Amino acid sequence: MTLPLPTRRILPLLALVVLTGTAVAALWQDEPPLPVLRDTPDDADPRQHLLETIYGEILYPAAAREVKRSGVYYLALPIDSSGAVTVVQALAAFPEYAVPLELVIIGYQNDHDMPVPERSGDPGDTALTEETLRIGRSLSDIGFLPKDEGGRRLPDTLYLSFSFSLE
Repeated sequence: MTLPLPTRRILPLLALVVLTGTAVAALWQDEPPLPVLRDTPDDADPRQHLLETIYGEILYPAAAREVKRSGVYYLALPIDSSGAVTVVQALAAFPEYAVPLELVIIGYQNDHDMPVPERSGDPGDTALTEETLRIGRSLSDIGFLPKDEGGRRLPDTLYLSFSFSLE
């Protein structure tokens, strides 16, 4: 049985993280380039730095844990040719051409009841939406390096998919 391509990419990375506690940027060389945060150190891998920045900041909101809310939330950060985020947008779905950076956020609960089905507008849904927007605003505050192609600065968009899950 052949595993689908995304699974084949993730499994070695998960095994590497479990065995060594670190990930290797070489596993990402086939991935499309992502916008680079302005505060990325010169000797750092830009994708790794972006992931560390997001995971160092993101929280599973207590209001969402209390009502056992989980789900996938989408965010778009359009970046102008100067590297500034023009707006932080929560999306219902990604455009067909988008290649999102997929993030998984695990929250822990005290009991083992099943998560509540997704319902827009409840306190848990609102809390998870607000948390994704907060992360987007935080990244916007840091800013991005302008995308450069052949000496021309171009606009770009960072798409983020936040998968919140309770265990």
